[in-house]
Amino acid sequence: MKNISYKVKLLFFYSISVILVVGLIYNLLTTLQTTSIGKISKENFKTKAFEREGYLHDFFSPYFTTIKSIKNDKNFINYLSGKISQKNIENYFLSAKQSLPCLTQVRYIDMDGNEKIRIEGTPIAIKKEQTISKIVSKQNLQNKLHKTYIQRFLKLKNNEVGLSEINLNKEYGKIVIPKQPTLRLGMVVYDDKNNKKGIIILNICLRTFFKLINQTTLYHVHFIDEKGRYLTHHDTNHGLIGDDIDYSIFDEFPTFADKILKHDQFYGENFFSYKVRNFQNGQNIKLILELKFDKELKNGENVQDIFILFTIIFAIILFLVSLYLSKLPDLLREKAQKDKFISKLTSLPNRLALMKDLANHDFEHSIIIILSINNVLKIQNTYGYTISNNIVQQLSQYLLNYDDSSIQRIYANSYNIFSIKYKYKDDNTLKIFLKDLIDNIENNPFSIKIDNIEVEFLLEVTIGVSDPHKINNDLEELNEAENALEYALEKHNHLEIFTSTFHQNIKQNKENIQLAKKIKKSIDEDMIILHYQPIYNNFTEKIEKYEALIRIESDKALLYPDEFLPIAKQINKYNTLSYIVVDKAFKYFQDKPYEFSINLSITDIENIEFQEYLIERMSYYNIENKLVLEIVEQEGIENYDEFFEFIKKIKKHGCKIAIDDFGSGYSNFEYIINLSDYIDYLKIDGSLIKNLSTDFKSQALVGSLKFLCDQLNIKTIAEYVEDENIFMYLKSIGIDYSQGYYIGKPQSDII
Repeated sequence: MKNISYKVKLLFFYSISVILVVGLIYNLLTTLQTTSIGKISKENFKTKAFEREGYLHDFFSPYFTTIKSIKNDKNFINYLSGKISQKNIENYFLSAKQSLPCLTQVRYIDMDGNEKIRIEGTPIAIKKEQTISKIVSKQNLQNKLHKTYIQRFLKLKNNEVGLSEINLNKEYGKIVIPKQPTLRLGMVVYDDKNNKKGIIILNICLRTFFKLINQTTLYHVHFIDEKGRYLTHHDTNHGLIGDDIDYSIFDEFPTFADKILKHDQFYGENFFSYKVRNFQNGQNIKLILELKFDKELKNGENVQDIFILFTIIFAIILFLVSLYLSKLPDLLREKAQKDKFISKLTSLPNRLALMKDLANHDFEHSIIIILSINNVLKIQNTYGYTISNNIVQQLSQYLLNYDDSSIQRIYANSYNIFSIKYKYKDDNTLKIFLKDLIDNIENNPFSIKIDNIEVEFLLEVTIGVSDPHKINNDLEELNEAENALEYALEKHNHLEIFTSTFHQNIKQNKENIQLAKKIKKSIDEDMIILHYQPIYNNFTEKIEKYEALIRIESDKALLYPDEFLPIAKQINKYNTLSYIVVDKAFKYFQDKPYEFSINLSITDIENIEFQEYLIERMSYYNIENKLVLEIVEQEGIENYDEFFEFIKKIKKHGCKIAIDDFGSGYSNFEYIINLSDYIDYLKIDGSLIKNLSTDFKSQALVGSLKFLCDQLNIKTIAEYVEDENIFMYLKSIGIDYSQGYYIGKPQSDII
């Protein structure tokens, strides 16, 4: 047997297996009853699917009729034309909401996404006796322009009804409880001069629909989206209203999932899938009928013989195919082995090939030069994958043709990273080569035809080089070059060459990795805590305020913001920390008679979802009049208009604004003057305070700030008040408040 090739063995064992399987199937079929679940008529599946589809259209028909009636209603058109008051239309919408069993909202939204009218309430079909429908007040109306379905509806043609995706209803960024699987109908509306004014939207809760459509004797009825996720499922733990909303056909029908998604109709062993027609909401919805239990039906006397014949024919065909394919394993293995070390996009050896060459010490006295195309992702996002791929391919060819005898081999590490194995001679030659390489690439236009127009692209590159004075010719060399590249990118330098000083950076990176791990663990285990530092009124001689300061408990020690916030930003956990601070601080001070402050960065202010959450939590805990938002001024403000709008909006809710750390970083008197109508406090940075009692320059600057704030009616708070001399000086020049260790250290509970 050892001398027989594996191909002959494969064919021999295949033949024996086919004979055994055919015989086993035949004996099994002859012993089973002639009726089983697999013999139910496929036409019966299809008929029931059409019935369920018909029920779907019947269910939504009244809602289509209602939205068209609203759109064409003369009073509503007059309202759009400014001829009648909004109150009449609100009552009209309220009647429409109460007339249909599954409506949760009726809304009119203008072309800028602003809700002008919104009626909302519990669907009648869910709580008929407890249904409350209300007109939402003007101050609680929202802008929905960023919503996908709004963008979809605004593009509708006249008299066209649009459908949104079916998803869970959310308000203020949170899922409404009890869960409401929702479909939205939308129509564009016009005034009496045929000017497009906005859209009418009906929000339909589908809980009742999902329940009713599944009321069949023989089948479970499911709906799935284009990714195979269940929108509804007979098991209430799954689907949109269940706990496991990601449960999909890949969990329930793993063998057939791809075919269900690929084909408009598909028959399984005990189910039938069918693409719902005339329901274009972007989710490519399919209906699945699944048998509830076996039902015996006769399917003809010769089914067994036909099945056996089919099995034999299939076995013969498969045998011939196997004979043909028996030679492929070796070829495929060779190809797979080769492809493993080749970049598909550039056909260059990849990073695995580089590591293999380094492990084998294939090159002597050579260094690694890693080149990054910095703007290729920007080109990709602007022009698409085809254009960016073409540019990467052009650059790979450019490097291959680069005229320098010291280049030993070119590698494509990743999409925008290339490596060059370079034979080192001396520092001067290396520096000339690197400078020329950067200049030649960045000054060489890479041209591509876009819509028959020749477009030129200039690339931006950064280079990292392994240590030329300690050549390892091993994997350590790659590590050095990658560290140099990372440092160059971080410092926005064109070029960095690894030296012994980089070991400190590597050590710092290791520490940062461990710190990132601590941050994630602390968030998961609720080890984020707040400390509160008192703020003393220099005139009333009382502690009147507190500043909430974030801390992390880790290994029985405290980590402070300067340590972990920069890393939190790098690992995208900064926003999570901001949400935690809001919740913990608001909850803590809701029943305390003190004003308190939290710190906000420009990153927080630019986050619209965080803005909405902040305002909602302020109202929920009823702390608006106690809250001071300290804006961290030293980060700088690039978009003043957006910043002004936030300040104006937040002030309307009754809270106060402080500018933090003024006197450091990007301090700007002009924008303080421009914002003076909205700023309540200016916190003078500790760098000006800590030497105040002895430093004449600091005294002059703090005095100037005090004079400016007095003229603008802004209260002043001095930070870093560490001793009595500083404290007494601040009082003598009229600074309103003091904060620092002399007043009190931050503690987990207020003094």
